[in-house]
Amino acid sequence: MATLRSRMSQGEDPEEVLNKKTHSKNRSMTYKTWVAKAFQSLPNSQGTVKEIGAILFADPNIAPMLDLRPTVWRKSVPRWSASITGTLKAKDGFYNTGLKRDGLVVYGYDPQAINTATKRKRTPKKGQAGLPYLGKRSKNAN
Repeated sequence: MATLRSRMSQGEDPEEVLNKKTHSKNRSMTYKTWVAKAFQSLPNSQGTVKEIGAILFADPNIAPMLDLRPTVWRKSVPRWSASITGTLKAKDGFYNTGLKRDGLVVYGYDPQAINTATKRKRTPKKGQAGLPYLGKRSKNAN
């Protein structure tokens, strides 16, 4: 019920929400591919979320597909901006340069890093399976 109220407060039609129409996704139309194309047109393949957004809004094919509604968690942030930020943090060739421009983080794109990126491994659990790890083992333990 809370989801229904929040979606209706953001301007969605209640009939659409109740019918739960499924949308077919076009896999070539994802934020990842859009952001990668935007980085290729930026100098040194580096830019902020606002610069990437400006490039995406300038593209007549992509601009109508960007979600202009505010995010649920923060009304001042549009969904397209949150989606771009989430895409940049996915680490699929995108990286944080450590610089800031106009108070925003500058991200970069390296297409070769997509193939070399490895999944972060979990640290092995200490102790035996099913038993908690209680710190250092005593000298008398077997």
